[in-house]
Amino acid sequence: MDAAPSQIINNQPIKILLVEDNPADALLVKGMLQAQQAEAFELSHAENLTKGLQLLSEKKPHVVLLDLGLPECRGLETIKKVRPLVSDTPIVILADPEDEVVGMQAVHWGAQDFLIKWETTDTVLKRTIRYALERKRHMDTIVNIENKYRMIFDNMINGFVMYEVVYDENGTAKDVRYVDINPGFERMMGMKRQDVIGKTLLELFPKNDRKWIDIYAKIAKEGGSLRAERDRNDSGQYFESTIFNVQPNYVAVMFLDITEHKKAEIEVLKVNEELERHVKERTDKLVAANKELQTFGYTVSHDLRAPLRSIENFAKIVIEDYSDKLDDIGKNHLEVIRRSAEHMKELIDNLLEFSRTGMEKMTLKQIDLGSMARVVFDAIRTAAPDRNINLVIKEMPLAKADELLIRQVLINLLSNAIKFTGKKSEAVIEFGGEQKENKNLYYIKDNGAGFKMEYAEKLFRIFQRLHKEDEFEGTGVGLAIVQRIIHMHGGDICAEGKVNEGATFHFTLPC
Repeated sequence: MDAAPSQIINNQPIKILLVEDNPADALLVKGMLQAQQAEAFELSHAENLTKGLQLLSEKKPHVVLLDLGLPECRGLETIKKVRPLVSDTPIVILADPEDEVVGMQAVHWGAQDFLIKWETTDTVLKRTIRYALERKRHMDTIVNIENKYRMIFDNMINGFVMYEVVYDENGTAKDVRYVDINPGFERMMGMKRQDVIGKTLLELFPKNDRKWIDIYAKIAKEGGSLRAERDRNDSGQYFESTIFNVQPNYVAVMFLDITEHKKAEIEVLKVNEELERHVKERTDKLVAANKELQTFGYTVSHDLRAPLRSIENFAKIVIEDYSDKLDDIGKNHLEVIRRSAEHMKELIDNLLEFSRTGMEKMTLKQIDLGSMARVVFDAIRTAAPDRNINLVIKEMPLAKADELLIRQVLINLLSNAIKFTGKKSEAVIEFGGEQKENKNLYYIKDNGAGFKMEYAEKLFRIFQRLHKEDEFEGTGVGLAIVQRIIHMHGGDICAEGKVNEGATFHFTLPC
């Protein structure tokens, strides 16, 4: 502790200014400072206040020892006169024994301490000087902190308020009083500091919701913090407030103006509501259109199948009962009529199947596509028992899909692969996949007829075919169904191929 003053003044002698008109008292003080000198003191002496103020300016002392009984000024008037002129220098009062009460009053007016002459020892005097310097150092630190706090407080864009909780005689919180506000709060609320400080919340805002007073009181008592969104009494202003305890019975609240953000949020909600309304309207119309399409499909099925059956049956009857009366040309014409009727029937069936795809709600679950592909392949390859067809199934991740719908995808893609490898002596079909970027990528590849890449987009259009019917049978609906099912699962499908070198269909499904 004894070394503190030397540190404060950078190891320089402690400069003391003694303002004392009594030579004996001055000699006494000088002797005490020189006794058992552990520190270096540099003493300046002024016999009156005028010279003291002059030396104060010239010497810039670290501590002033001030007598209250000077010729020009006596008692408390001395400290009242000197204190404003030496605001940064600690003052220690030297009082006569009969002036002890005045000495205590001088501390109230800004003196650091007071000593009674002839009752003070050299140890007490030096300790008092050291303590005065130490207190000065602490006060400077506090002032610096206060100045920094005030600079931050005054320059904050956000509003900042300090409240004191006001209690009634029963100890119940009844209001909160404004202790301090910053310019940000003044701008935010359109209020002036002089009109707010000392007033209570309910005095300024009688209609204010009391719940906030209860919240402030709870945090002031129990500590902690709270962040909440609130509006200003239906004024159209919105704030995000952060409330926290600073000391018992006091809370600080930081206000962030989120009015523009809130207005944008409300506007987005309105847009979303409007969008949802439009989506519902479009969905209702789509549902109605789907029902109409389904009704149309059943009508087509009923109204067209009957005449087709008649055409097909009568063609058969003519061939069977009148074949001896027809030449070969006539028989060929009837056979064309019969096959055309069968093809028309197949087109109608496929069109109905396409229109019904996606009508039912999907049930998603994890599916092993490799195992499913093996079962599907074994079932459909029975249509070509004499062909050499090799299915290679690679490792692949499980897919999250509707079992019935994804089975239809595999049936259509594997059937296509078997069909378009029909002219190969050894057909090879490969099925594999991998997980990549939170989705599963699958492929089915064959070494069949392939196609020209410029026509790839036509593959997935209904009734679009890239090969002549006399080369490969079909209606051009299967891949359109596959695409619809994959899209229903949130995936994509594409194809790549080369004439006579095969085709590969890539599709994605959820993990």
